[in-house]
Amino acid sequence: MDRLPSAADLGLTDELFDQVKVLDTEGVILAEKGDLEAAIAKFTEAIGLCERFPSPYNNRAQTRQLTSEIDLALLDLDLAIKMADGIDTRTLKQVRLSLIGPIDARGLTLSSLLFSSSSSSSSQAHTQRGTIRLLRGLEEEARIDFEVAATLGNDFARKEATKLNPFAKLCNTMVSQMLKAEREGTSGAGARAGAM
Repeated sequence: MDRLPSAADLGLTDELFDQVKVLDTEGVILAEKGDLEAAIAKFTEAIGLCERFPSPYNNRAQTRQLTSEIDLALLDLDLAIKMADGIDTRTLKQVRLSLIGPIDARGLTLSSLLFSSSSSSSSQAHTQRGTIRLLRGLEEEARIDFEVAATLGNDFARKEATKLNPFAKLCNTMVSQMLKAEREGTSGAGARAGAM
């Protein structure tokens, strides 16, 4: 089960960590009310007090997407992932890129590598980043992000990863072509039956 990091995990006093969580929550409330600039300021303030807590990065990234600051959102998502996963993002990328085989076959391995103090933040950040990458036409990078998020329990990401899997795409294309041929009566059996 995912858990929120403790103040000790982040090297903070309980009082300072409570202040960071309050600022993060205030930022969410402001974003929900549509005051996006003030929300970004709250998230930035929370990050200033504790750079290792991934939630404000995630929330600021989502808010920046709403203000069309996509490149800044991607930077925040990279940082959220780095903070949530607890390892250098280049190392994490190498681990992801070295993975082959179906997602379910590697889920336990990936989960054991990535599950840390905040897998929910990691899952959310990977899903957001995957969505941005998909919109930018970076399907392979998006698929990798969705697969990581899926191993952390994100159902939306699991569906997106499946859609982007090249083998699943090929299979879906073949099945669609066969069904279309069957409907049009051009399948091998239908064509032979009509010829007799």
